Amino acid sequence: MKSFTVDPDIRHAETPPGWLYSDPEVFARVKEAIFARSWQLVGDLDRIKAPGSVLPVAFLDGLLPEPLLLTRDDQDRVHCLSNVCTHRANLVVEGEAVLPALRCRYHGRRFGLDGRFLSMPEFDDAVGFPRANEGLPSVETGAWGPFLFAALSPATPFARWIDPLVSRVDGYDATAAVFDAARSRDYLVNANWALYVDNYLEGFHVPFVHAWRCDRTVRGVAVSTQAETTAPRHPQTARDSAGGREQSSGRISVGHSADRGRRPRSESVSGDRPGHDRARGRVRMQSRRSTRHQYAPGGRWRLRALRSAPERPRRSTSRC
Repeated sequence: MKSFTVDPDIRHAETPPGWLYSDPEVFARVKEAIFARSWQLVGDLDRIKAPGSVLPVAFLDGLLPEPLLLTRDDQDRVHCLSNVCTHRANLVVEGEAVLPALRCRYHGRRFGLDGRFLSMPEFDDAVGFPRANEGLPSVETGAWGPFLFAALSPATPFARWIDPLVSRVDGYDATAAVFDAARSRDYLVNANWALYVDNYLEGFHVPFVHAWRCDRTVRGVAVSTQAETTAPRHPQTARDSAGGREQSSGRISVGHSADRGRRPRSESVSGDRPGHDRARGRVRMQSRRSTRHQYAPGGRWRLRALRSAPERPRRSTSRC
């Protein structure tokens, strides 16, 4: 297994090697060692309010799509179960419903809302049946207000994991949170998870790329919230940690997608590369659409500009 060292002194910080973002074996190991042991939001308790409510969900759909089933039994207890039948691995429940019990549609095997095995047609004379493992396995859960979390193999107890968050938002009533589908957005980014987290955690780009979110200063750096905020126009050279190559960084501008004087729904990107014509384009950030962030092998981050007509001056009045 490949490895690298993180210096505890941040003054000696370096970008991780490129294989961390691109090696399939590393990615497979990370899924089991990190994500399967992490607490992830899996459901809204408001969707299983009534006794008998069942809600099929997936644990980290697209990464670790383990089929899970949220239920509320007649004792008003919430359960998180495996949604895979213990007979032939068929999905037990395929849609949200209110049921007295669970029944697999493949061979009719029945389970209680708590996952206990109840019966199986044509198995009356079977010897040593049912065994202790015929029921649906339970998955550990924890709740904060209406938010239900689950972990396949938790590395830490839920209370220990959630307590820092609760203390940080002290005074916030999580029970008052209500899901609003009209304001929900999915931003799909075609990138390795660690690469996206790297960009999210470092705040050096905020005054330049997200100036519309900021006040006049961010940590002492003056920013402009007028028509357009840009990085220096002259390309600067950065060393690509993955392959030792040099790549030039172009001009990044941020503003509204239209002259509407409201919160922008897009980010504009224009790049300058030696020997190439400058192409102006837009990286669209819309519900259930790719942001066109491209991940290049070797650990490099690339934005693919969509060609468009020259943009008009933009106004920005948003403050954070």
